[in-house]
Parts: sequence; structure tokens; C-alpha cells
Amino acid sequence: MNTKFKMMAFFLMIVLLFLPTSSAHAQGPGPDSGRVIFGSNITIESGDTFEGDLVVFGGNVTVEEDATLNGDLVVIGGTVECNGEVQGDVVIVGGQAHLEDMAVVSGNVVLVGGQIEQAEDAAGQCVITVNTRPCGPSVLVIDDNQGLVELLRRYLTGLMCRVWTATNGSAGLELAAQFSPDAIILDVMMPEMDGWELLQRLRSHPSTAAIPVIICSVFNDPELAYSLGASTILTKPVKQTDLVDALRQLRVL
Repeated sequence: MNTKFKMMAFFLMIVLLFLPTSSAHAQGPGPDSGRVIFGSNITIESGDTFEGDLVVFGGNVTVEEDATLNGDLVVIGGTVECNGEVQGDVVIVGGQAHLEDMAVVSGNVVLVGGQIEQAEDAAGQCVITVNTRPCGPSVLVIDDNQGLVELLRRYLTGLMCRVWTATNGSAGLELAAQFSPDAIILDVMMPEMDGWELLQRLRSHPSTAAIPVIICSVFNDPELAYSLGASTILTKPVKQTDLVDALRQLRVL
């Protein structure tokens, strides 16, 4: 059983690369039948019915009480809040599911590296859990703000990324040389070795020179950042959608 669902999750990630997508925020189900959505939150409101399958990558889905989704629901790297009815399977990849008292799922609830909170009165589910390690790209986060590090870790693991973290420049430089990540997210204002010095060291070393570096800071100086070798810039506070866009722009996702 576990092997079957591991294969299903892997196939799903591949298929998503070729499906038509939408980035628009949707408050209700809309007139279309079935959608694949990147980086947006979806609410199926009370009394509404969404026809067809719904796939959400990097966003959250809410099915309110007396709302219905007539199809399968797949959420990758996000959260499902369900107090309504899903006429199909619910698949959570690297995220969380909250099934409230009035939730009814006609199919299975499949968790691939995710978590579930299920009310006692929630009806009809067979919960299948598949524990997997992230198999996507690797990202190194270097920031002395531990709270932001954990936020970015949650964003990235939800995107099936392998994540390494460092809270100072010296440790970040060592990890970059050791693991050669697919991308580095770098803060500027750090003690001892700031982000500008670390960026120059990364660019001057053969083993790290080609790694894409995303400058992530409240300090906004694009001209300096790009002159020192930054690949792109994110301004704090960081939204998950902006992070997804930056990683896709750099062809990391």
C-alpha cells in the first residue's frame, strides 16, 4: 500500500508540471469545472458547489459547512480546513488537514508527509499515511532571525524541498560548500559576517560560484545586490507566493 501511494505522489508532482495553471485568488468556486492553482487560497463557501477536481500547489483550501466539492481535492504544501463535503479523495502532500465535526469525505484521505487533525464526528474517511522524505530541490536558508528561518523552512518543505539552515555567515558558507544546494536564501543584516560579504565569498569560490542566491532582507538596494552577484531579491516580510515565484523564475522549482 505504501509503495502504491508513494508512486502516486511522485506521478502527481510530474503531472502538475504539464497542467494548465491559474494564479488568481479565488474566493468562491467560480464557473469552471476543475482547476490547478499555484500559490493561492481557495474558499468554497457555505451553500456553494465546486464541480470537478481541485489541485492547489502552495495554498490553502477551506470547505465551509454545507459546501460541496464534487471531485478529488489535492493540496501540496498547504492546509485543508474542511467542515463540508468532498465527493472524492483528499490528498495532502507535505501539508496539514483539519477535518471538522461536519466534514464528510466519500473517498480516502491520503497524507504524504503531512499531518491530520480529525474531529470525532467527521464521517466516512479511511486515513492512509505515507511517510516520505522531501525529494525535490535543495535550498539553504541563511538568516539570524530564527523565526523567519522556521517560516521559510515550512514554506520550502511544503514545496517538497530539502532544507538546510544557518543562523550566521560562517556556518552558511560551510554548508554551501558541503552540500552545493540548488539555491540559497540569504539575509543581509547579520552580525560578524553580513550578507554582502558572504555573497562575495560565495561568488569567489569555484564550488559555490554558480549557485543562485536570493537576497531576502528589509534592506532594499537592488543595484548593490545585483552588482555583487545576487540572482534575485525578496523583500521582508516574505509571502509564500513571492517565494514560489522567485524559485520558479530561477528554475529551481
